[in-house]
Amino acid sequence: MTTANENVSHFIAEAREQFESRTDELRRKGIHIAFKWADTIWNIKALVTDRNPNNMAMNLNFLRIGFEKQQDHVTTDCLKPFLEEFSKGAIAHFLVEKSSSFKTLTRLLHALRRLNESVLETPLTSVAELLPIHFTMVGELLKKSGLSQRTSYGICRDLITVVKLLNSFHLTSGRISFKNPISWKIEKAADRRPTELEMDALHHCINNPVDDNERILMEICRLHLAHGGRIGETLTTPAACYFKDGTSAIIATPRETNKSKCNYGLRYFREKTAKGLFTKPLDGGAADIAQFAIDELERLSSAARTRAKLLASMPGRFPLPKENGHGYYDQEDHINRLQITAFLAFNPEMARIWIHKQGIKAVTRVGNTYYYRVGDVEKACLKEVNLMILKYDNGSPALWLHEALCIIFENQFLVGEKKARQIRTLFPQIVSYGRIYTNLVSNGQESAPSMFERRGLSGLDGSPIRINTHAPRHVRNTFLDEARVPQVQQALAMGRTITQNEAYQGGSDISIIQASNLTRLQKLDAEKRTETVKAAVRENLITGSISNAYHSLREMSVVKAEEFLDDQVGQVLVTRYGACTNEWSGQSCPKHNKCFKRCSHLHLTGSESERVELEKELSIQRLHRAKVKELADEGEFRADTALRNLDEEIASIEEVLSKWLQVAHRRAEMESGIGSLKTVPIRVQAFDNGKSHYKQLI
Repeated sequence: MTTANENVSHFIAEAREQFESRTDELRRKGIHIAFKWADTIWNIKALVTDRNPNNMAMNLNFLRIGFEKQQDHVTTDCLKPFLEEFSKGAIAHFLVEKSSSFKTLTRLLHALRRLNESVLETPLTSVAELLPIHFTMVGELLKKSGLSQRTSYGICRDLITVVKLLNSFHLTSGRISFKNPISWKIEKAADRRPTELEMDALHHCINNPVDDNERILMEICRLHLAHGGRIGETLTTPAACYFKDGTSAIIATPRETNKSKCNYGLRYFREKTAKGLFTKPLDGGAADIAQFAIDELERLSSAARTRAKLLASMPGRFPLPKENGHGYYDQEDHINRLQITAFLAFNPEMARIWIHKQGIKAVTRVGNTYYYRVGDVEKACLKEVNLMILKYDNGSPALWLHEALCIIFENQFLVGEKKARQIRTLFPQIVSYGRIYTNLVSNGQESAPSMFERRGLSGLDGSPIRINTHAPRHVRNTFLDEARVPQVQQALAMGRTITQNEAYQGGSDISIIQASNLTRLQKLDAEKRTETVKAAVRENLITGSISNAYHSLREMSVVKAEEFLDDQVGQVLVTRYGACTNEWSGQSCPKHNKCFKRCSHLHLTGSESERVELEKELSIQRLHRAKVKELADEGEFRADTALRNLDEEIASIEEVLSKWLQVAHRRAEMESGIGSLKTVPIRVQAFDNGKSHYKQLI
């Protein structure tokens, strides 16, 4: 116990020394840090590297607050002294040594406050006396607290971090063993992807903004979809972010490998670390979309960026333009309340309240008109502008406001009732996460409808369309996987490690087939279809390297040939519309995954699931055509081209459905015992015209 107590004292003393050294260094640089170690509330805004576009306070509270004081017989507002001191030491350790984010530190402190509740009425006087039972009690209290299972799970997960800290520094008399007592099923990545209808609705909104103010929002969404980053990474993308050079492409889909002689990329700040600019390579298709979005955002935000540059060039000033447009007021000049109202874009009553709240005193009066010093007004206005969007862990700026791509004026694309408010053209700001979230996810408030609600778009059952801001990341990774981009390149393109790829691929058809595990292909008649392909290879109905290798092996050993066929069958893609006989081991999809563009590789097996999926696809395309037809009638740009393409695709699907009836009849004959594999075709090419790697079966 003595050794553990000494370890605790040493741990807290060392953490405090490092923490105070860090704060003293920042104070010498002129960064204001008001709190001290002994305080119960720490404002650590200057110490963390979190994105803070809304200039919010970042306070850590070392008190028992809210839910923790529900026990009537406990009157104290404080944590136990030994636990308060340890909590400060732990926060300081994670802040200085780990450079943890404000969100992480908040969760950690929340877990420590929960631990305090389990030991509040015990005689414990030191962290060294903590036992596993005290942590188990936290889980029991959480189960009775009425909190959601997900929230309770998260608290216990953070408590495990505390346990690891205690064990690694030997701060308790014995090793603490603690497992999360709360069970919670984590949502699968595949469930986070939007449906086809939701994606169609999103694309419709992006391509049809009502004005330039809303176009800013739509182009941000377009950029977000193109590079598949986290939403915080998109919003803090620097203006000069796009690059293209003459070197060979780092990321390229197989169809681009022999075409693209350029390397495309996007410079951005990773959300989980802000220590510098990182480069995210893009394939050619994503690069074209990203470049269009970036060009539009630079054009649309030029006025806000010009204002932000002016503020950055005049530190300590918030220049107020003169009415004649020639120059700016000097700080010693006087302006009246009516002028302040115009600068703030407030109504007179709001301006009066603002002046009173900011403590601005009138310096003179002429008749009934009060005049105020410009310098006092500028000082108050500066509080509402955050010029430094990102900073390094040493407090130096990583990204200034005028360097950001997604910059607007305050109130520039507010929706609903709030749209009546004037755009504050003197107050530039970065687009906040809340703005994007409100427009993508319906919150049920008439005053702030989503982009889908403003256009009357909803699900087939009338339910509101909601798209999570993280969903495009899953969509992008699934596309890369289905485009046969190697795992290493997928990780580079998404800005993560290879081990995380599978969680974001969303169960794409390619990743499932490549796994050579038929149980993962959860589609009707999948095994029958796979056996059909195997049988076709055995009968030499399919030509190519796989078939040639199989028959060569068969001459030497039937067993080895069958083992080879079992391993390689995953190279034949089984889609929900039928079997794709493209030899994926040698080339990518020649139709870019558009089966109904009269692809010669699409083959039908006559299963009922094929008919269901084909009819479903036909109904979706007809519905899509009706919407595009309305746009074409209104003279929408290029809508007539889209209408012709849809007509061709609908005609192709109808042709495939007609061919399916023939295949289904032959399948029924085969299953009833009429004919054999050698005489009765069991897989029929969907489109008769066009060349194929495979022999004609009918």
